[in-house]
Amino acid sequence: MTTWSPETLARIAGADELRLAPRRDDGTLRAPTTIWVVRDGDDRYVRSWRGTAGTWWNTARTHRSGHISVGGVETSP
Repeated sequence: MTTWSPETLARIAGADELRLAPRRDDGTLRAPTTIWVVRDGDDRYVRSWRGTAGTWWNTARTHRSGHISVGGVETSP
């Protein structure tokens, strides 16, 4: 599990959207998908507009690994 620094969290918290490239079964990354970030108090959420039918969503939920680009942060948790 990735530990986020306070600076990284602040940069992510200020973003309205992020780019997510989930990791596939073979270890390669899917093409990045731009996703809106929804805020609820101090919490941040992303959601697939296709719900559970979204390919990026299913890949991310299955592997829980990939690459995130947001607020100048580039990371692969």
